[in-house]
Amino acid sequence: MTADSHEAAPTGRGTAYREAAPAREVRTIAHLVMDLAVRQQSLSAGTSWVWAERAGRSPTSKELSNSGFEGSCWLEGPSGARNLLLLLPGLGDKPASLARLAESMALPETSALALRAPVALPAGLDGYMWYNSFTAEGELLQADSLEITRTRERLCRLLTMLESCGWPSHRTFLMGYMQGGLVALDLALHFHSRLGGVVSVCAHQDDVKVEEAASAIQTPLLIVASTECPKQLSSAQRLCRRIHEQGGHVRLSEIQGSSIRSEREMRPLMEFFAENLELHCAMLQNDPSIVRVQ
Repeated sequence: MTADSHEAAPTGRGTAYREAAPAREVRTIAHLVMDLAVRQQSLSAGTSWVWAERAGRSPTSKELSNSGFEGSCWLEGPSGARNLLLLLPGLGDKPASLARLAESMALPETSALALRAPVALPAGLDGYMWYNSFTAEGELLQADSLEITRTRERLCRLLTMLESCGWPSHRTFLMGYMQGGLVALDLALHFHSRLGGVVSVCAHQDDVKVEEAASAIQTPLLIVASTECPKQLSSAQRLCRRIHEQGGHVRLSEIQGSSIRSEREMRPLMEFFAENLELHCAMLQNDPSIVRVQ
């Protein structure tokens, strides 16, 4: 592969994004997200609030297998968690590393599901991919539109199953890395209703077909691109312009390497989740006029 490639070569150790932010820094996310969210919420005098929807449950192994995501890792959130974060790994990687990242992030009132990509790597290599990505000679292929469509349909079936478990799409978030970021963006642009939000990290955005997107792009998007790869960054900038032209809400955040490694680089993600997670504001919980439905 060339220096402009956006995926690491598959190995037993997975892709480059495994170098996540140090745990000491990432553990501050839950507190910062809650603090930012609380600042954005206010009460009107005499307002009465009702929590009408219950928290979801964890999907069973059979449900995940029937949806095509056997081997995925579930991380239970705090009691009463109302949001769900789906983590989509890059080419060649496994869900365990993303499960550790989700555990370190500890987003407030959020459970997480680190997905195992549905297609095993060829030639007995250890790892998975979201769609067939190699020629018979082992050369990396560009994303095929038919393969992307099949992957999107698989993810739609997963979301339907998760909704039956109590996780509606408007409280379901996707965070994908590299190839996983590509399919997460594609789903957001074509899904029939609003998702909670989608974060795409170091994906190959030229393979995202905005022109074929739904008439109204409803899902908030955050695209993270590396300044060390000018081709990736310029591709992300073009994609953001195209999404804006179609009325979508998207932000671009820049990082220096192939993964998020500092609190400064993590800050845009904190702000994104703070704005879009559905949280029980402390001000509301302490208001005697609230009726909470269990």
